[in-house]
Amino acid sequence: MKCIIWFTSLAIMLVSLSASRVEACGDKLLVTGSAPGLLQIQGLDRAGVILFYRHGDSEVASSVLTEKLEKSLRNRGHRVEVADTPDELVMDLKTGQYDVVLADVKDVEALHDTSAKVVPVVFNAPYTEVASLKKSYGEVLEGPNKTSRYVKVITEALKGR
Repeated sequence: MKCIIWFTSLAIMLVSLSASRVEACGDKLLVTGSAPGLLQIQGLDRAGVILFYRHGDSEVASSVLTEKLEKSLRNRGHRVEVADTPDELVMDLKTGQYDVVLADVKDVEALHDTSAKVVPVVFNAPYTEVASLKKSYGEVLEGPNKTSRYVKVITEALKGR
């Protein structure tokens, strides 16, 4: 009996020592540097530079372009800047390179000279207005909505830049 146990143990040790390395399904993603980043998962080649135009007169922009959305975008690797006055907006557009500019629908006409993709922000807008804006600008940030939905729309705008 001792002999059978001894041979079985020896056989198991030999097999385990001679077997090649076997990895489980997800282990290859745990190797440093080989896991896809969040931007790659979202289909983006690089982080975006986003400008919020959130002036005091616009209830729409201030209710949608919140600090929570700003933080969520920064956590995803994007750089977010905020312009609170028309003068700041003009200065930022002259000095910075932005991928996406988010502004109240009333303010987007003033942004036609920028090379950045402009995404209008609307709040409780009728379907026909939203459809018209989507035809003109491609993406529209519609409020009220969840932050995750806003991030999705902004990600789509970044893909189309």
